[in-house]
Amino acid sequence: MTESKNVPLESSGKRYIDEGGNIRFRISNPKLEKMEKLTEEEIGELFNSAITSIVAKAVEQFKNDIP
Repeated sequence: MTESKNVPLESSGKRYIDEGGNIRFRISNPKLEKMEKLTEEEIGELFNSAITSIVAKAVEQFKNDIP
């Protein structure tokens, strides 16, 4: 993976073009900054919790759709 060269497209600097010519967006989000400090195990637990929640909602919706 190559390192991005930040070339601002507008004065806010939220968008930039990387070395491959792709438009990228910078995200300024305190929750994401906190996530950067999580351990691999904590991230795994959050991921598993999110997947479990999504599957539970899908199963519930499926049950409601069956006549």
